[in-house]
Amino acid sequence: MREGQGCCIDKKSIIKRRKIEKADDILEKAANHHHIPDDILFDIIIRLPPKSLHRFKSVSKEWCSLIQDQTFQDFYYDRRRQQANETHTIRLFVRSGDHYGFYFIDHAGIASKIGVGVMFCAATFSDPLVPACNGLICFLGGENKLRVWNPATKQIITLPKPDFIEEDGRGPNIRLGFGFDNFSRKFKVVGCHGCSQFQVLTLGDKKWRTVEGSRIRTDFVLDKVIHVNGVLYWVNTRRRPKVALYTMENILRGPFTITSFNLADEKFVEVPIPSDDVGFTNLGHRLCELEGHLCLISHDRNTLDMWVLITSNEQRPQWVNQRIVLPFEMVYMDSILPIQDGEILIQCHKENCFFLCRYNQEGKVLNTTKINGLSPYLFVVGNYVESLVNL
Repeated sequence: MREGQGCCIDKKSIIKRRKIEKADDILEKAANHHHIPDDILFDIIIRLPPKSLHRFKSVSKEWCSLIQDQTFQDFYYDRRRQQANETHTIRLFVRSGDHYGFYFIDHAGIASKIGVGVMFCAATFSDPLVPACNGLICFLGGENKLRVWNPATKQIITLPKPDFIEEDGRGPNIRLGFGFDNFSRKFKVVGCHGCSQFQVLTLGDKKWRTVEGSRIRTDFVLDKVIHVNGVLYWVNTRRRPKVALYTMENILRGPFTITSFNLADEKFVEVPIPSDDVGFTNLGHRLCELEGHLCLISHDRNTLDMWVLITSNEQRPQWVNQRIVLPFEMVYMDSILPIQDGEILIQCHKENCFFLCRYNQEGKVLNTTKINGLSPYLFVVGNYVESLVNL
């Protein structure tokens, strides 16, 4: 990092901290002397970080009620996500070996590790990578226990033990999904391993439920169960005909199907993949989420294809393709994370670094920024946005 860049970052951090401290001081004085109109109070506290809001819950019953209100928390989460997009800043949830962590990437591509208090470890290197949902993180940690954690409020709970985690350890190839049921307004965890039944736990319940109908059959540890608008999606991989060995190329480029699990009615549905006649090849794709849509990504050397599933109540779901030609080549192991429409983070093993690429609607790359301060050996679990959800 150049000296001038470090100085600029320090000045910005100091200015931001002073603004937050000033807002804190104004609210504390106002609480002691005056009643603040609801609309003005809302406009002020919606701009504050979770740490400040956690303190202000003790100011009065009215303030506590507002901060804990589900509608306010939803609005707060959406605003934090919008602010990150507008300022082109990124918070990443990552795993290095068996340790989880967070990084902040500013608009200039400078990454810095975020201290969020007590950190947690995965049980083993091969544990599933579970993307965050509405600011909450679900992971399989030490002592083979499933936990849900809110880093912003520092709350953490341990979940009841499911059948797919065996008494003497864990079952093989454990797969986990975590999402939010828009109908019941509750979070749910799903999971299984290679030979077990599919189980579901609603946060707050004491027992897991078995749901018949499907499994999560994925062979590659980096494949994730993706949550999009109350539905979980995953890739079910199949071996190629006459292929006996699970080599890395066979795993990544083997044919597949997509299965969905609706968290409201708890039904499985096989999602049609794009057809061959629109240029789709049923090999080597990964699932991700892009601004509320399911996204299917593949790459070959310097060409990247993004297939976005567009759904509406009036029409059948339709896959729309966005092809991007990159200024560098990629290999099988490279990971890709859409940040927002027009912005994508790429882990490039060939260049031994991360790149942030911004592109236009035609797929032309407008600029490419090399990320400084981010180890190329990290597993990127996903994007992270802070929330006020209570556990």
